[in-house]
Amino acid sequence: MIEYKKMYGIPAIITRKIREGGWKIGYGVRDEPSREGGSGWYFCAGDESEEYVNDTSNLELWSIGSVLTYDQALSEFITSPYGTAIIRVDHDKIETDAPGKKLLFEKKTDNRILQSSTCLLPMN
Repeated sequence: MIEYKKMYGIPAIITRKIREGGWKIGYGVRDEPSREGGSGWYFCAGDESEEYVNDTSNLELWSIGSVLTYDQALSEFITSPYGTAIIRVDHDKIETDAPGKKLLFEKKTDNRILQSSTCLLPMN
């Protein structure tokens, strides 16, 4: 498994709904990367339809560093092994997914302006 800091520049797939809609990441899954150099992570709000996620225009590549800047609650899971699925269970709490757990859908409430899929910075 790659150590935490070495993953910062590695890409993850994020649904456009996260950036454009300002939603918190509600669900993530890490599979074997389909391309060399990928993290294997896919993140979404959690209520996107199959049709939505199958349309590649609704997907973006973010660096793991950008993902962690956007949502620090993911930090303890980012080096999890392939096959890991995670869900948001509370405002700032993410857990490993398991049968019976309920996913929390929530918009971000801080004042970050999402500038691009690769560089997410707070506006001062």
